[in-house]
Amino acid sequence: MSELIITNIITAIATISAATIGSYFMYKSNSDKKDYNKLVKNSFKYLQELKLFYELEQIYIEKVEELTQKSGVTIKKDMRKKLDGKLTMTSNEAEKILKANRYQGLFND
Repeated sequence: MSELIITNIITAIATISAATIGSYFMYKSNSDKKDYNKLVKNSFKYLQELKLFYELEQIYIEKVEELTQKSGVTIKKDMRKKLDGKLTMTSNEAEKILKANRYQGLFND
């Protein structure tokens, strides 16, 4: 009789342990998914900001072009030479990524 009780206790402890471990991994998995979704949404926002800065740059170039009688391309090159880093993404690339993400239904704008 006591062997049966000991076996049941061991089985109960193993079951509770397995459930605890399983629930921890489920929690961790959902937490990582939330972090991933937050990262994707922030990336989307940053791309929107980048696109707006490109548009703002174009407006400023047009105004400076009117004042200095230099071509817009020359003004853009001269101003970008003053930057510490080099721009690697164009406005069109940012727009393509933004449109692709909207199409996939990632965001509800």
